[in-house]
Amino acid sequence: MWCSFTTLSKSSNWGVVLCNNNIYSDFICSSLCVSTHQTSPFLWYFYSALPRTLLCAIPLSVMGLVIDKKMWTLFMPAVGFVLLYSFLPHKELRFIIYVIPVFNAIAGRGLAHVRTLFSAGLRKREIKSIIVGAVIIGLLVASFMTSLGFLYTSHYNYPGGVAFHKMHQLAAHQKDSPIRVHVDVYAAQTGVSRFSQLFPSWNYSKVEDLTLDQKMEFDYLIAEADMEGILGETHQVVERVAGFSGFKFETVWTFLPLPRLLFTPRVVVLKSRFIL
Repeated sequence: MWCSFTTLSKSSNWGVVLCNNNIYSDFICSSLCVSTHQTSPFLWYFYSALPRTLLCAIPLSVMGLVIDKKMWTLFMPAVGFVLLYSFLPHKELRFIIYVIPVFNAIAGRGLAHVRTLFSAGLRKREIKSIIVGAVIIGLLVASFMTSLGFLYTSHYNYPGGVAFHKMHQLAAHQKDSPIRVHVDVYAAQTGVSRFSQLFPSWNYSKVEDLTLDQKMEFDYLIAEADMEGILGETHQVVERVAGFSGFKFETVWTFLPLPRLLFTPRVVVLKSRFIL
C-alpha cells in the first residue's frame, strides 16, 4: 500500500511512471551505474559514516552487547546489512540509515545498565560507579554538543540550492522571459532540485559534459566557483555562495583550544553579459 502511494505521488510529480523498486535496484545494484559516481573505500561505513552518526552511542552499544547477550540478535543483522552495502563502490549514509535506530536501541540497553550502576553507587557511595556514571553523562553532553555543531555546519553543505534560490530572486523581473539556465553537476549534488524550479517559462538544463562554447549560450549558469575565471568574458558573477570546507583549532584565553569553522566560495551564479 505504501509503495503504491509513493509510486503514484512520484509519478505525478515527475510526469512519468516511476516504480520505486526498479529505480533503486537499477541505481544501487547496477555496477555500471555506481561506477560512474564517487566511490569510497570498502570499510567507509564502519570508520567514517557510523562513528560520525552514532557518536557516544558506540561505547554504550558495546556495553549493551557485553551485559545483555540478547542484543546480539539485533546487532548481527544490522552489521550484516552494512557489510553487504559495503560491497557497492558508491556509498552514502542514506543507504544504511535504517540501522541507526538498531544501534541506538542497543546503546539504550547499555545506558540503562549505567543508570542502574550510577544510582546504586550514589546510594552506597561507591566511587567507582559514580565515576563511570559521570563519564557516561559527560559523553552524552559531548555527543549533544557535537550534534548541535553538525546541525549548524550542515546547512552550509548545500551551496547549490542557495545559489539557485538567489538566482530566482535576482531574476524575478525576468520570470516570464524565455531564460535558459544550466546547472552543473556539483550544484545539482548540493541542493538544486526540480522542485526549486520556480518559473515555467524558463528552460532548466542539467546536461553534463558541455563544452565551453555550449555553456556560453545559457543566460544563467549555476556552477562551481572555479568557472568564474573561465567564463569571465561572456558571463559576470552576480552571486557567490560559500560552503563549509573544514575547521581549525584556535587558542582562546591563551589556553583553551576551540574549533573555528572555515568557509570558502563553492558555487557562483553567472549571468550573461548580453541580457539585462
